[in-house]
Parts: sequence; structure tokens; C-alpha cells
Amino acid sequence: MELIQRMMALTGAAGVSGEENQAGALLAGWCREMKLGEVTTDPFHNVFCTVRPSAPGEPHLLLQAHLDEIGFMVTDVDEDGLLQVTPCGGLDRRLLLASPVVVWASGEESRPIPGVVCYCPPVLSGETGALPKADEMKIDIGFSREQAQRLVMPGDRVTADIQPAELENGLITAKSLDNRCGCAAVLRAGELLAQERDRLRCGVTLLFGAMEEVGSQGTQVGAYALAPTHAIAVDVSFAATHDMSGEKYIGKLEQGPMLGYSPVLSREMYRDLETLSEQEGISIQKEIMGGGTGTDADSIAVSRCGVKTGLLSIPQRYMHTPVEVVSPADVEDTARLMAAYGRYLSEKGEA
Repeated sequence: MELIQRMMALTGAAGVSGEENQAGALLAGWCREMKLGEVTTDPFHNVFCTVRPSAPGEPHLLLQAHLDEIGFMVTDVDEDGLLQVTPCGGLDRRLLLASPVVVWASGEESRPIPGVVCYCPPVLSGETGALPKADEMKIDIGFSREQAQRLVMPGDRVTADIQPAELENGLITAKSLDNRCGCAAVLRAGELLAQERDRLRCGVTLLFGAMEEVGSQGTQVGAYALAPTHAIAVDVSFAATHDMSGEKYIGKLEQGPMLGYSPVLSREMYRDLETLSEQEGISIQKEIMGGGTGTDADSIAVSRCGVKTGLLSIPQRYMHTPVEVVSPADVEDTARLMAAYGRYLSEKGEA
């Protein structure tokens, strides 16, 4: 299966924070199918794949991306059968009204139920441009209150209902590319390193972490359990659009991964990644952050007694919307750079 196909399949899998089972099962199945190594999970829905276990004294490299997506949680059903919801993660509410969604119902029948986010046209409401808060929105699934209460339970997750598509020039648009494209990059890096497993002299573990969108709890637990010496986290960051292209530190599509520079991140690692990108002919973009990174890298870096951590971000347009856009070429280059670092760490041989 090619990278683009994997990315599209991943965006179609449900996985709102705390309910990542469907997306996690897909990744776990691919790891086994590709013979990347032993696959395990934990109570937080994290998925681990040990490409090569580390021997005593060897460095241990963790390659990580979060697998959860933003969405809603059902809170109640009103008297008209409409679902009351609360956001789970940082939704962009400007694009939600009148949007199609899927309610992952767990009541009498556990099944996906199509719905739409309710919308009152301005000609009737008299409002011009006023947006309801995300937790004031409701979802219409076409049922009466009694029917809806039998099918939908409080806490059921809701995802956007949109099909991924290939745009011109090879770009991909879909929901949840944040951060399923990062998962695809980690999977691809694992594949590249597994091809050299017998020559590696460092441990390599893949972690597809849960709940990043609500606080990075999954990766906090996963990194603590693994106790790596080095880590590279992969997420997405802002790519320039027509209305913000002049801003500082905004990435561009098809110009390679964005290498993070932050007080939280290892200076040694981002300098090594700079050098490796030149040696491998991989273009990178520099993303300077004066504090935390806002990604799982922050949690990994302070796990246990500290982990040398780097961050690679895939440039993405329209973040936290159902129409996120990335370039598969940037995803492939991110994977290649991670694999190059794994080989470098193996040759260096220092924990």
C-alpha cells in the first residue's frame, strides 16, 4: 500500500480523543502486516511497535505521532431529538454550521449514524455573522427524542463526515490529517529502519499516542513506559495561505518538514537533524519557538529524568478544519529524515 493510500485510509478511521480504537487498530494491523516488530497497546489506546529492542547501554530512539483527532462528545438529547454536544479538542467552529457529521453511537445498536450540525439561515434568525459557541451547537440525526436516547449515549463521539480527495499537484485534503499524516510518516520511517534492522545498534520504537488534542496524556504515559534516550515527535504546523503568507515562521507546502527549535527541544538533536538533512538532500524549514512547542514533544522531553527530543512538523493548510491540506512529499521527507537519524544514532552508539 502506498503512502497516499495509507494517509487516506487513516483519515477515514474514527479516533476522537479518548476513543482512538479504530485508528489504532488500523495502525497496529499495518505494523503486523509489514512485519515491523512486536505490537502492543495499553489502557490509554496507545499503540507501540518495537522495531528493534535496545540492548543494555545502547541508545533507544522513540518515533512518535499522535493518532487522535478533534471532534464532539454528546452531552444530552433535547426535547426535539437534537443532540447537545461539547467540543473535544480545538474545533474551528466557523466551518461547523450545516456540516455533515457521523455520530458513533453506542446505545442499543453500536453503529455510525449520519447527522448534520444544525443551522438557522440569517433570513430567519436576523443575525449577520454571529456564531454560536461550539458547546451551543446541536446535531440533527433525524430521530425523535425517544429514538435518539435509545441509540445515542452521553460521551459518544462525533466526527466530521467528509471524504478525502487528491487535489492537483499531488496534494491531499481530508479531515484529521492532523495528525494522521504524522502517523503515516512514523509508520514509513519504521518501515525504512526495519529494512536495516540487523545492522542497527540502537533500539527503535514507534509510538502512536492518544489524547494529544486534550492534553497529551497518552504520550505522557507511553514515553514514561518506554524510557527512551532520544525521541523525535511528528506533528503538523501552519503552512502559508493567501491571507497569512507574509507572517514570520509560516511554513510552505512541498518544501520539506519544519524542524523545531525550542528551549524544550534538544539543541544537539536539531543540529544533528540539520546536518543529516543536508547529507540526505532533504529540504527543511526552520520553526523557531521561544517556549513550549504545543505538541507531544513537550511531554516526551520531560518524561522520567528527561529525554533528548526533536520535533519535525509537516506543513499543513487549514488546521483543525474538515479540509486540511498537506503534501505527501513532505510526509515522505519527514520519514526519510527520521530514518536517517536512526541510522546516525546507531552508528554513533552513545546513549
